[in-house]
Amino acid sequence: MLQILINVSVMLLFFAAMEAVAFLSHKYVMHGFMWCWHESHHQPRTGLFEKNDLFAAIFAVPAIVCIYLGTS
Repeated sequence: MLQILINVSVMLLFFAAMEAVAFLSHKYVMHGFMWCWHESHHQPRTGLFEKNDLFAAIFAVPAIVCIYLGTS
């Protein structure tokens, strides 16, 4: 039972931490020095993709590397 409580606590802690990271990166990165990409998200879409979609590709790279390193 104690192990379940520890696991749930760790999960909730990291969930809250990632929400903070998402909020701060949106506020200070996307609406800050990377506004040149993010601005397309606030405009009517003219095609299938927008510059803002590049964030998904950039944020995916460290996630993939961490998953790879954590499973090998």
